Amino acid sequence: MTKAPGQRTRARRLQEKARHGHASGQAVRDAMPLAHAGHLVDGAPVVTPTLQRRERDRVCWHGSSAGRMIRACAAAQVRLTVTRVDGLVLARSGLEHSVAHRW
Repeated sequence: MTKAPGQRTRARRLQEKARHGHASGQAVRDAMPLAHAGHLVDGAPVVTPTLQRRERDRVCWHGSSAGRMIRACAAAQVRLTVTRVDGLVLARSGLEHSVAHRW
């Protein structure tokens, strides 16, 4: 069963390329170890690249227990973004460039 996207998670452009649901998210996390953790440090947004892996329904990511990323993420909401890229689509116009991925 696919859960309908909410206001924060719905695709605003190229909706036909979007996939929602638990299985889609797990497939992307399993395929790509690189992730970016978005969090706040002193009220300012910071995005830190990191490595991630999935263990059943939990996601673990690499970080030092003494680092500011782990401390900030333990105290507030965090956004972990994993992007699957299988290739680049290059066109004559920069507006037509895209990222290719196979589902």
